[in-house]
Amino acid sequence: MDVNAALLRTADWLEAHPDRHITTVLATAANGNEVWPFAPEAHCFCAYGRFLVELGDEGQRLYEDANGYGAVFDATGIRYETVYNINDRMPEGGDGEHGNPEVIDYLRQKAK
Repeated sequence: MDVNAALLRTADWLEAHPDRHITTVLATAANGNEVWPFAPEAHCFCAYGRFLVELGDEGQRLYEDANGYGAVFDATGIRYETVYNINDRMPEGGDGEHGNPEVIDYLRQKAK
């Protein structure tokens, strides 16, 4: 599992798709309904949901085996609470629906 590469891919995806960077839930379909991040119809993601996708099969296995929501990030040495708090904190001028772009810099800093 290449965590650093997954972090960078997550940051790149969030930066390239700011309109699909969401808060509160892991993933939604294009119609806004909440879906599992690995579902074919997943269209929008929070930072954590996208990170799981970028980890691929390993991300899905870790999430399913996890003892707690943030266990996947915690297992990689990145505090889930920090990522969650940055992603869901509304930036100045934010709309409360799209994730905070500050999380992109945080993920890049954590990738060694």
